[in-house]
Amino acid sequence: MPQSSANQFSGIFISYRRDDSSGHAGRLFDKLVDHFGKDRIFMDIDTIEPGEDFIAVIENAVTSCDVLLAIIGKRWLSGSDRGSGRLDNPNDFVRLEIGTALSRDIRVIPVLVQRARMPNPQEVPDDLVKLTRRNAVELSDLRWQNDVDQLIHVLEKVLTKRDEAARQAEAAKQAEQEKQLQEEEQKRLAEEKKLRQAQQEAKQRAADEQRKKEEERKRKEAEERARQEAQIALKRRAEEERVQAEIETRKLAEKDAERRRIEAEQKAERQRLEAEKRNRDERARIQREAEAAERNRALSLQGSRKENQNKADLPTIITTPASEQPTQLFDSKAIPQTPASDVRSKVPTVLIITASVVVLSFIAVVILAGVILIRQTEGEQQSANPNTTPANSQLTGQPEGAPPTRELPQPPAGMVYVPGAKFTMGRHSNDSLETPTHQVTVKPFFMDMYEVTCEEYKKFLDANPDHAAPNGWVYRNYPAGSARKPVTGVDWDDAVKYAAWCGKRLPREEEWELAARGTDSRLYPWGNEWKAGLANTGKPEAGPNDGALGMSDVGTYKGKSPYGAYDMVGNAWEWTASDFRDQGGKFPSAADSGRDLKVIRGGSWASQSDQATATFRRWYGARGEKRGYSYTGIRLVKDINE
Repeated sequence: MPQSSANQFSGIFISYRRDDSSGHAGRLFDKLVDHFGKDRIFMDIDTIEPGEDFIAVIENAVTSCDVLLAIIGKRWLSGSDRGSGRLDNPNDFVRLEIGTALSRDIRVIPVLVQRARMPNPQEVPDDLVKLTRRNAVELSDLRWQNDVDQLIHVLEKVLTKRDEAARQAEAAKQAEQEKQLQEEEQKRLAEEKKLRQAQQEAKQRAADEQRKKEEERKRKEAEERARQEAQIALKRRAEEERVQAEIETRKLAEKDAERRRIEAEQKAERQRLEAEKRNRDERARIQREAEAAERNRALSLQGSRKENQNKADLPTIITTPASEQPTQLFDSKAIPQTPASDVRSKVPTVLIITASVVVLSFIAVVILAGVILIRQTEGEQQSANPNTTPANSQLTGQPEGAPPTRELPQPPAGMVYVPGAKFTMGRHSNDSLETPTHQVTVKPFFMDMYEVTCEEYKKFLDANPDHAAPNGWVYRNYPAGSARKPVTGVDWDDAVKYAAWCGKRLPREEEWELAARGTDSRLYPWGNEWKAGLANTGKPEAGPNDGALGMSDVGTYKGKSPYGAYDMVGNAWEWTASDFRDQGGKFPSAADSGRDLKVIRGGSWASQSDQATATFRRWYGARGEKRGYSYTGIRLVKDINE
């Protein structure tokens, strides 16, 4: 309600009841102020000074307006503290306001809100019966913008006619005044000719002096402005040079870190190759020693066989004392005798064979130790390089000749793998945009583990100097402390261009929902129950900001999806590639049918938790939204080339 009861007013008077339609009246007041200006909109009498006749004050205020808008809600007729009709009270403000306007033939437009109906003549006092015959305007919540635009169009016609009549009356009055002045001037012309000439000369001199002072003032102001602009330009250049120096320093540091990483990798590779060469040399040496030992063993066995054969050819010699020797029964010369020196010559041969066996055993032990050492070295190399694939079936755990098991695609750095699936999209709820549920089939894809951060988007801006930075960035730099926070303030076109630069794309709506809830129709990424501390958003019973004080670094909250993606609900809304339709494939309202609407998902830190779900869906204009995009960010996907 307005500020003073004494002020006269010419414009639009809004009559409403606080406990019936204050919210709708406030919204309508804001729209009319945006279009006509605040000085032409009046919201009934708010305060009346003590001692003033409130009936007279209301009549004066209403009489001075051009149009009166009567906001009628569901409780406009019936609601009151005493249980009787409000309009039965002759001192009711609304009755006084509308009755005064009707009696003075002021245009009264009934405005129906909350799906209210026009009252019947039997339901209103006699002085308000004319109101029931007025054509009403309905303001629907679903068609609010369109209905308000139509109402503004009607008001423009009414006010244009009133303004034109007022201008004509004012012009006529001014013409009459000018005519009178001219007649008076003509009468005094002869008498005051000399005085007028003197006055004109004095005025001319004063004007010339004033003009010179004004030119001097403007010249000084221009000089001061040029000086200030030069200082600002110097400061801007200094700041740009500082930022550029920081960027160059950061790039040099990144290049140096990359160079050190490459050198470390090259050094590790040289060490690995040297270790492999040493192992090959060691294996070759052991192999040569084994082959030599094998040749020696073969030669020893061949010599042993020959010695054994020689032993088998020798006669047995039995030495008997001379005193016990029997009397020769025949001539000993007839039996060949082996000399004792030949028998003694065979003893070293047996010793040689025994020594050869010992040496061969020692060589076998050395070979076995070498094989064990080689196996240990290969095991250490396998542990140091886990990407090495064993060549034989015993290390892979598969039967020899069996087809290899197909491995899951390895996601790129910073992304998760979402397998293709057929799942139920949407849910049964009071929100018509989530129903009806329906089956959707999605192919496998990769999705960003986290929302795109400010520091990642900064790289895109550095590579594309002609692309505009988000609102709130200074000299194309994100605010301090926001490096790991989601980038916001980007419209749909910004998100598409960034995705193309990254070699990725925006997710389709069905891909986003599968990645957020999986195939078991859960409500939240972690399950069907709300759990505090798992998402950067509020509670439905405590308001939107319970526990959520603003945007947080990505990954701070650990409520990840079934596939490992973080912040799928809360923190920042996320653009999708899908045009907005309800689940039936239509636009939400006729007012939005001509706009380029895109689906946004996941809610933000300012959302309530019953809205930050895996199924909650809303729309936003792809570009040019007056409200800005300070709550909307980016998460990208990448196709899998199978």
